Amino acid sequence: MECKNCGAENVEHAIFCAKCGTRIDGKRACPSCGKLNAEENVYCNFCGIRLDGKTVCSSCGTAYLGNFCPQCGAKHKESAAAESRALPQRSAGVLAIIRNSLLFGSIVAMLIFSFFLGVSLSLDGKNWETSSAFSFLIDQWEEISIFFESLSADIAIYSEAYFAVYMPSILIAVVYGANIIVNIVYATLATVTFSKNIGRKEFSLRKYLIPVAVTTLAAIIVPTILLFSLSLSASTQNLNLLITISSPAIAEIVLVCVFLAAAIVMECILNGRKILADLRKIIPFGITAILLIVSLKILGTSFLNLSGEGTRVYYSAGAFLSSFLLLFGISSELTAEDLIFISTCIAEYIVLVIFIALLVLALYFILKALFSDKRTAILPILFTSLCVVLSVVFLALSVSLKTQISAQTVEGAAFGLGAAPVAALVLCLFALAGAITAVILFNRKSSGDRLETLPEDAE
Repeated sequence: MECKNCGAENVEHAIFCAKCGTRIDGKRACPSCGKLNAEENVYCNFCGIRLDGKTVCSSCGTAYLGNFCPQCGAKHKESAAAESRALPQRSAGVLAIIRNSLLFGSIVAMLIFSFFLGVSLSLDGKNWETSSAFSFLIDQWEEISIFFESLSADIAIYSEAYFAVYMPSILIAVVYGANIIVNIVYATLATVTFSKNIGRKEFSLRKYLIPVAVTTLAAIIVPTILLFSLSLSASTQNLNLLITISSPAIAEIVLVCVFLAAAIVMECILNGRKILADLRKIIPFGITAILLIVSLKILGTSFLNLSGEGTRVYYSAGAFLSSFLLLFGISSELTAEDLIFISTCIAEYIVLVIFIALLVLALYFILKALFSDKRTAILPILFTSLCVVLSVVFLALSVSLKTQISAQTVEGAAFGLGAAPVAALVLCLFALAGAITAVILFNRKSSGDRLETLPEDAE
């Protein structure tokens, strides 16, 4: 058998030439399905693909090699389809880079503003004095130095009075300091991750954003709640003390919200279907977070009120504690009833502080559960339940304080239970219901996803 390529003689029924390796049995394999066809075939008998590798122009019918027809210039359909598929992929990569850049910008903005967060105070509503977190920490350090100097100078120390004066300031300093430390740590980690993976769409900065966002929110809300006692205490002295968040805090809220809103838009474009599928857990968790924040704000307001002679004074836990501990702190004789009353006041204030800490943890795990598996989704229920328990304890202590002080109230004045403890308890119960609903829907969705991924023979 003679080879048509090199002319060499081969044995009968040979398939390949022994000299050049060319196929000589009169057949050729299809480049698509691999099956053998007659050598003179133009198209495969089994899959219909052209055997010579040429493309037939859909416009003029010319067979050609390449991506463009030499007769009419039409583009090969498959190459055009490949380009159309590549364009969305490139667009997705650009959108992912923009999204990650916006998240990184939010983290950096919160780091910068963490030093300037604070509150603004005014006695007339016109002249405002603003204190930043950094200056507040410095002032508290100076106050602590003065306190220790007074200890070394053998000056009489009234523990109840000092507790009433310094406890709110110490708690605010802890919140500010923790926020600055958390921002520095996570901003450093986010910077390293972002610089190493810039240009890639696979990585995410959400795990660095969540702790920073939660501590920043705490640094904005908690000081206003703790300092709210000053405004209520001042109102008892006919002073109109106004307390609000500072302008840097407002600027940070606006800037970060703009960044996050733009990042959410990019995320919706990239993963719109997944976000729509997760709405049934996003909405209940979002409602839970809002209810917890509102309950914290309410719990820091009036829990007792004093009415008499046509006037009514509202006390928050901090204002009540400050007023009465200062009164008992300068008293030389304390009865057993006074000690019980002081202990109840301090216990209620400690419950409020623990409630704030647990609420911050609940918010953290709510945000984390939105981007994690069901193992962490149960933690929002746990911490929200603890907030419900503490709100019940806070209500019980409020009733106890109201009962104790009503027995010592002068004629013509009456202490009443404020609406804050009851309202906070109701909101916490609704928040717990929202967290349970979100987890149930989340677990149901996870179970459905597992069933969809089972192989056919497993069904």
